[in-house]
Amino acid sequence: MAKLSPGAESVIEAFRQLEAGTYPANTHWTRFQLEEGDFDEIQSALQQDNELWGFVDEKVRHDHYEDQCLLVIRSGFRINERFIVRVERDIWRQLEEIGNGSDRRAKFARDLFPIGHTTIRFDNSKSRHDPDISFAHDHAVYAGVIIEFAYSQNKRCLRRLAEEYILKSESNIRAVVCVNVDYDNNELREATLSTWRPQLRNTTDGLELRAVGSLIEETFRNGKGEPVDSPGICLRLSDFAYDDLAKKELGDEYMDISIPGIQLCQYLHEAYVRESKMGRIVFDQPIISQ
Repeated sequence: MAKLSPGAESVIEAFRQLEAGTYPANTHWTRFQLEEGDFDEIQSALQQDNELWGFVDEKVRHDHYEDQCLLVIRSGFRINERFIVRVERDIWRQLEEIGNGSDRRAKFARDLFPIGHTTIRFDNSKSRHDPDISFAHDHAVYAGVIIEFAYSQNKRCLRRLAEEYILKSESNIRAVVCVNVDYDNNELREATLSTWRPQLRNTTDGLELRAVGSLIEETFRNGKGEPVDSPGICLRLSDFAYDDLAKKELGDEYMDISIPGIQLCQYLHEAYVRESKMGRIVFDQPIISQ
């Protein structure tokens, strides 16, 4: 194997540590600022090591921002894995209930399904992302709705992720929900939620696609751990597929899919209590995808 650049070598070494179970336990989302060409070196090195390649491809959730030459290895915690499962199940339950009907909305809902952490790639781009939650339509290339979860130190990453999803997919991804949780001394604190959607704006150069926050850092859990009455996750059925497909199949019909802030707070509390009982509330333990 040819000698790797320092940036590529640091990423490959991190992957090897994850595979060996020796990755530092006090890391969360680890950012690697790369130089031009480093990502190609990383891909080439992985392809020459089938075992490591298989491990990284199947087990390690990571993001690559081509425009910023940035690679992020995601390390989660069991508490947010439990929270993510509850949120995904709640949305899926609502979609199934809609699908039990006989109108256009029901037919549309029956073609939707959760695809979880499935890697999202974009045409003509080396960017890639592994979302926490994603829902897709049978006849769409991209997920329509994505939900991401992070702790306070990664808050800026969430906005960057939302912009990547919406802009790189050319607005095929219709809604990106970002949940941010603060913590201190292994105690959960404030939790907020933001929702990003595509918007076309007129500029002097013509129409420009932007990712616009329709809800920004709305608190649903205060610093004392108490629920806050807030809208929570608010989605439209049409969000779950790209615009033309949604208009074709739904017409003027609509339906809301939502999880109120109080319910989100309850899900977070239940996840915390569950992990506390098992003695696993440690906010510095990386999780490898199962």
